[in-house]
Amino acid sequence: MGGLDIFALIVLLVLLVAIVVAWVVLAMLPGKMAKQRNHPQADAINVGGWLGALKDPAIREAIGLIHRRPSYQWTAEELAGAAGLSRSAFFSRFRRTVGETPTEYLTRWRIHLATKLLREEDCSVAAAGRQVGYATEAAFSNAFLRVMGVRPGAYRKAA
Repeated sequence: MGGLDIFALIVLLVLLVAIVVAWVVLAMLPGKMAKQRNHPQADAINVGGWLGALKDPAIREAIGLIHRRPSYQWTAEELAGAAGLSRSAFFSRFRRTVGETPTEYLTRWRIHLATKLLREEDCSVAAAGRQVGYATEAAFSNAFLRVMGVRPGAYRKAA
């Protein structure tokens, strides 16, 4: 297992623990919020994100693939196939469940991993970009700017 694989597993475990804690806290809320939580549509609207994704086996599978292999050039067809859904059904369900498209999620995950790499003194911007799946430094820099609001070099200097 590579460093990113182990890191992804650790992140998934930490997120799972956070989700369980959030679920327990929500279960203890009295009154109207507790009643909303029991309504199927309220779950999707109020909880969404990670909890919604982990409750949906198809979306959980796709997110697991993204986390295990963030540098792979995933296509909608591959992720939909792994989820056992058509491309359009997968896209719609992913967006409804997670709150963003699979491509947006993948980009954000890659940039999150890159921020950790950029904090290491011996990892260049180009190397960080390659490690998280970008073919060119320019593509990585543009994606980083879209997600973080600064170029990776500026982020590295500030980190």
